[in-house]
Amino acid sequence: MSLFREIQEAIVDSDTELTPVLLKLRLLADRLGSHQLEEWVKYESEGYPSGVDVPEYRQIEMSYTGSFHNIAWKADHQPIPTYLIEKYCGDSWTKYKVRESIGAIDGMVRKMEDGGRLGIDASNLILKLQGKIYKDMNCTSVEATFSEVALREIQNIVRGRALELTMKLEKEVPDVVEVTIGKSLDTDPGTANKVEQVIHTAVYGSNAVVVSGSAHSNVTINNSPGDLSSLRDELVNAGIPHDSAEEFSQLVSIESADGKGKPFGEKTIEWLKNNLPAVANGAWGITVSVATKILEDAARKYYGLD
Repeated sequence: MSLFREIQEAIVDSDTELTPVLLKLRLLADRLGSHQLEEWVKYESEGYPSGVDVPEYRQIEMSYTGSFHNIAWKADHQPIPTYLIEKYCGDSWTKYKVRESIGAIDGMVRKMEDGGRLGIDASNLILKLQGKIYKDMNCTSVEATFSEVALREIQNIVRGRALELTMKLEKEVPDVVEVTIGKSLDTDPGTANKVEQVIHTAVYGSNAVVVSGSAHSNVTINNSPGDLSSLRDELVNAGIPHDSAEEFSQLVSIESADGKGKPFGEKTIEWLKNNLPAVANGAWGITVSVATKILEDAARKYYGLD
């Protein structure tokens, strides 16, 4: 049986845990030469580091309870509306970014099945909520938990996207079914771009903008901070068509970084969403992951982030 068929068989077997499936997917990514897929599988199987954005499906709703008392009354484990947590403590407390690996999530689900509870340390909210929930009662503790259902949804989404990926790959690149542990897919530039586009839409969604790591790009970007001409010229030298390089450069020059160390503003992100599908179809002669990395590096240097 080919590696591709082994992966499909494991995905649809509900008794098979996701970790071994992801290991095979990572090997498939290597055999396809897909850095996008390899990166996604790596993060899902090893966990998302603090400096990496967590996909939306890994951001889960938190539930809060608190204990309150005064000289005459005591109210333990009272539900606190999410609206009030967001109002007084900020929206970062209402959603938890699950950075743990799929294997760790499996363990968390098993713990909850055995009656355990999982959550985060919310003791810092005690002072923030004093006098905000019950006016005449002191807040003595705050507990933040998340549900087993939310964790199972992450498992289901990862399994579903892996299955969708294999189905789309088989449809768009039929030769992928012949890939084995010892045999890679022979790809020309058109096939390679088709593979990247399938992975981009199946794994990240059709509207996502994916920026891959620089370890897989041999192109070095050396434009000067704040120099628009240098930015445009570096993009052209790196293989970006002149018109596209000009459009991108103009957008970067009128916007600014998002304030969190990320180099793309709203208009630039919208431009990327509109142009990357054509890139995936071979319009620039490079893959989506390489193109986005070139653009990111150039924008970062323009803003002086590197």
